Amino acid sequence: MVEGPGCTNNGNRSRTLVNHRVIGLSGVSSHDSSIATAARGRILVDVLTLGKELFLFFKTDSLSSSEYAIRLHFGMNGSIHITGQVPHSLKTRKLTICLHFSNGGGRFRSFNSTCTSIDAEVARDKVAANQSRDVCSPESIYDENKSFQVLRAATPEIDIATAILDQDISPGTGNIIKNEALHRAGVLPTSTVSSINDATLMKVVRHCRLYSIAWQRSGRAPAKLVYDRTQCGSCEGVVKMTRVGPGGGRPTFSCLECVGNGGTNKNVTKKRKRPTEKSPTEPPQPGSCCNHPKASKLARVKKTGANQYRLFFTCRARDCNHFVWADATFGKCECDKIAGLRICKKDGRNTGRWFFTCRERECNHFGWASKETIVKLGSLLSPLT
Repeated sequence: MVEGPGCTNNGNRSRTLVNHRVIGLSGVSSHDSSIATAARGRILVDVLTLGKELFLFFKTDSLSSSEYAIRLHFGMNGSIHITGQVPHSLKTRKLTICLHFSNGGGRFRSFNSTCTSIDAEVARDKVAANQSRDVCSPESIYDENKSFQVLRAATPEIDIATAILDQDISPGTGNIIKNEALHRAGVLPTSTVSSINDATLMKVVRHCRLYSIAWQRSGRAPAKLVYDRTQCGSCEGVVKMTRVGPGGGRPTFSCLECVGNGGTNKNVTKKRKRPTEKSPTEPPQPGSCCNHPKASKLARVKKTGANQYRLFFTCRARDCNHFVWADATFGKCECDKIAGLRICKKDGRNTGRWFFTCRERECNHFGWASKETIVKLGSLLSPLT
């Protein structure tokens, strides 16, 4: 998932290509005549970012008054690669656009993204009008008070989780930032904007900014206290997953202990327990391969077929073909197929509990998963697995 910090860092990397001329294009979007017209044979003169959008600006030469632009949006898993050999991890992704630069500039490649041409003046005006609210803007540009005012002016009855995901309100805020900022601010995601007092709403704005900047500077998302977790990283309470927002909503996580009653709980700021040091003789994670004992991950089959939705262990290490079924001991449903493991998302006393059901929903098989079953999967199991 590419959020504001990732897009901002992509923009910073792309600026190394400024003042180089595009001598060729390839990729799916290169067949778009408007994109080819904007970039082919022209010099890259500027790179700007706004939220989750990246804009590349071109001119025929440095003295030309005519400017062209293309816009990139990275969606859920878009990425860029500049110069050099494409990593193995990117070779299976769709090449959206590749710009070939002269004078040793190398190549700019964008994968799994959306690429369109845009009027350069419109792009610059959009950035100028909104960058003061971009959660990853430089300190000299970012305006916390303006961000607060725009959020406060949002539709009163809209829920706060939906409001801060609106890129016209808080550019760059994505689902991870949303969940972590609301948790740190002690705000229930389903609270309406109008029901939140000014001091608390300012805390939401501030935590969106703090989490984003920490992510952007380190290149990795800071500790996730509730996102994709079943146990709160602040108080070790139960984390509830729901979907909030239009169109089916986005996965939203909230700790029942910290903000379950709609109020701020002091546990939000409680110092997390440090994990105990692992013994050198401690067995590797479940499903680990012998060559990379700490690099396993748990995934679910997405491809349509007999094994769809089954869980398996694989290795995070590049070029490793390790594979082990994680659900081989789960037992079968009435359809004589390995049962699927899911998490209860409904409000109530069973929120967050794991249960077995028919993967294809062809029978009424149901059974609560035992703690022993969950423990076998280790910390790799998460609601979004």
